[in-house]
Amino acid sequence: MAAFDSTSRLLDIDEKDGKKGSQQNPNLIRNMTYGILAFIVACIIIGLSVSLSLLLNKGPQNLASQSSVQVLTDNIAAIEEQLELSANHTEQFKQDFDRLQVHLRHSSSTALKNILIDQERNIQNMLTILNASMRDLAIDIPEGEDWYKNYGAQLSKVQRLSMQREELLRLLQTGEAELSTK
Repeated sequence: MAAFDSTSRLLDIDEKDGKKGSQQNPNLIRNMTYGILAFIVACIIIGLSVSLSLLLNKGPQNLASQSSVQVLTDNIAAIEEQLELSANHTEQFKQDFDRLQVHLRHSSSTALKNILIDQERNIQNMLTILNASMRDLAIDIPEGEDWYKNYGAQLSKVQRLSMQREELLRLLQTGEAELSTK
C-alpha cells in the first residue's frame, strides 16, 4: 500500500499543479506574449539604429572613398583641360598649315623653279637653232662636214644634259626628286 500511497500523492501533486497551471496559464501566456513583442521591438530598434549609424557614420572608409572620388574628379578635370588645350593646339596647327600651303604656292622658290625650267627650255631651243645653223654652215664651208660632226656631237651632249636638268627641275618642283634621292 505504501506504493499506492506514493503514487496517489504524486497524482495529487500533479492535479494541484495542473489546477495552479491553468490559473497561472493566462498570466503566463500574457507575459510570454509581452516578452516576445518586447524582444521583437528591441531587435527592430537595434537593427534600425545599427543601419542608421552605418549610413551616417563618416568613418575612415567613407573618408577614403570620398578622397578617392575627389582625386578621380580632379584627374578628370585635368584630362578635360588637356584635351581642350590639345584641341586648341590642333586648330592652331591647322591654321598654320593652311597659311604655309598658301605661302608655298606663292613662294619665290616655286617661282624660281619655274624660271629655271623656262631657262632650260630656252637653252634647248637656242641649241637646236645653233645646231641647225651649224649644219647650214657646214654645207657652205669646204670640209665643213667633219667640223659639223665634231662640234655637233658636243652640241648634242650639251642638249641632252639640258634636257636632264629640265627633267630634274620638274621632279624637284613636284617633290619627287627629294623622294628619289632618299
